[in-house]
Amino acid sequence: MNRNTFFLLFFFIIISPVVLAVGIQQPSLAARTIIFEPHKEVTIPYNLVGAEYIHTYKRAGNLNSSVTINDPDQDGGPRSINVDIKLPESLDPGTYTIFIGGLETSPGGTGQVGGVAAIESRITIISLYPGIYPLFSIQPADVGVGQNGTVKVDIQNMGQDKINAAQAVIDIVDSDNNTIGTIYSNVDSIDSNSGKTLEAQLDAAQLKLKQGAYILRVHIVTDGKISSVQEKELRVGSLSVAVVDWTKEIYAGAINKFTISIESDWASPIEGVYAKIYLPDKTVVKTPNLDITKFQRATLEGYIDATNFSLGNNSFDVEVFFAQSSIRKTIPVIVTQGTPAETATAQREEPQKTTSGTSSGMSTTTIVIIALAILIVVNVFFLFKKNKPPQASGPSQVPPKV
Repeated sequence: MNRNTFFLLFFFIIISPVVLAVGIQQPSLAARTIIFEPHKEVTIPYNLVGAEYIHTYKRAGNLNSSVTINDPDQDGGPRSINVDIKLPESLDPGTYTIFIGGLETSPGGTGQVGGVAAIESRITIISLYPGIYPLFSIQPADVGVGQNGTVKVDIQNMGQDKINAAQAVIDIVDSDNNTIGTIYSNVDSIDSNSGKTLEAQLDAAQLKLKQGAYILRVHIVTDGKISSVQEKELRVGSLSVAVVDWTKEIYAGAINKFTISIESDWASPIEGVYAKIYLPDKTVVKTPNLDITKFQRATLEGYIDATNFSLGNNSFDVEVFFAQSSIRKTIPVIVTQGTPAETATAQREEPQKTTSGTSSGMSTTTIVIIALAILIVVNVFFLFKKNKPPQASGPSQVPPKV
């Protein structure tokens, strides 16, 4: 083995990955969803990648005898496989799931490697119900006082026949179980094994909904048939923001991080929310602006210079600004001796930052550069040695004495 071959072999050994996670390249979800027909045959192709030894398996439950994995090299390396599915003559209505998996193993399939979990692909078999068979769910719905909103109901027809007319009927019920009003969605048709989203308009002002929690009590009517009832919470919020928590203790003689937790009671986003903190020394601290989503709890942050603050109990005034309005609250804060947590953490981490450049962990790029540098130096050394003039190998010529 010459020197270049040796060092190239060394180079590839040190940059080669230690472990590659097994993976499955799978067809689309639509290609892996099968509508049952008697004796239907389907072949689904997969590619196994990412490991040197991969064991394939199936989990098919009642359909186990209907599923065959055609694997040309069980426990071998990356490869293509086919999953052949031959459905039976009959299958009870419902949804069935088949899992096709790949597990990284040791040579010869002797065991799982290092606790690496198997990766699986799901195949869904749907056996449709006779006639129509609607399933429905209610999307989350929130609205502000006096606002208009939309209640959406998703309907899936798992029947063999088309639904000609589907409508959602929605009762709004208060905390005392009194029905405040009823709203109706649009009417639509739904094909077999298809879905639609029906929408009903909710006018909080017309229904005189006040701030609070209500229940949406929903049933659907499909071709004259009435379904069972489902319920979903409806929150009606007001355009307000509350201060719910804050930093309770700061340290004298230091700059302190100060947080204010706020909570929105509005059913829509609020942009540009910020706070002003009015301090005992007459200074005012403003937090950066923050956009918050509906009914979100968020945190505003600022920094307070407590260099000249007296120890003991203090009161700060906090004013939160939102949507051309504001709320003001007086909060108790204790000023004590010590070091803010942020400062102490920074002091502990500072020595680590100065030595981060000497970390023992090296990236692949660093290893490649080092290996190439070694290869170049060795080649230059041998080249220099090869071109150096040879010295005489015989006895030295000593001039005779005179």
